[in-house]
Amino acid sequence: MNRKGFELSINFIVALILAIVVFGFGLYFVQKVFTEAKEIQVNLDKDSEKNINALLDRGEKVAFPVSSKNIKSDEVAIFGLGVLNVNDDATTFNINIICSVYITKSGAAVDDSISDQNCAGKWTINPQPFTLLKNERKTVPIAIQPPRGKPSGTYAFSVKVTDAVTDKIYGDAPKQIYVNLN
Repeated sequence: MNRKGFELSINFIVALILAIVVFGFGLYFVQKVFTEAKEIQVNLDKDSEKNINALLDRGEKVAFPVSSKNIKSDEVAIFGLGVLNVNDDATTFNINIICSVYITKSGAAVDDSISDQNCAGKWTINPQPFTLLKNERKTVPIAIQPPRGKPSGTYAFSVKVTDAVTDKIYGDAPKQIYVNLN
């Protein structure tokens, strides 16, 4: 029997087992890091929902606890919006979001044509219509992502919640939210 060939195959098997164990530990640590990051996000969402529900409990039809977010050009700003249906029947609501004003990084005022030009473009905004029964409430996450190449500065968005059938504004006048693009 050839002992050298037998020793080589045992060494190979031991090395293979060690490689699999090290790879397994690597996967475990990566999974642990992503799980902790997701738990932090869930806690933030619960805090936002708590603030929204507190505003709705005070009788507001439309609640927007956070009106400003700072993001980088490749990030997404997520705002929480709460709606309480106080109508007599089930109602379908639309959320309309329009970039209305651009303010330069230095805070300088710009004329409407420059503001319109910088607000233009395909901003990624995600609201979808939804239906609420009488006295039902809903928390809606609103994600806003700037298109590539937008200059740094503050972008103001007008947010209107409207009745989908009558197109009348629901709640107070349109709310303003601000995305500070760094």
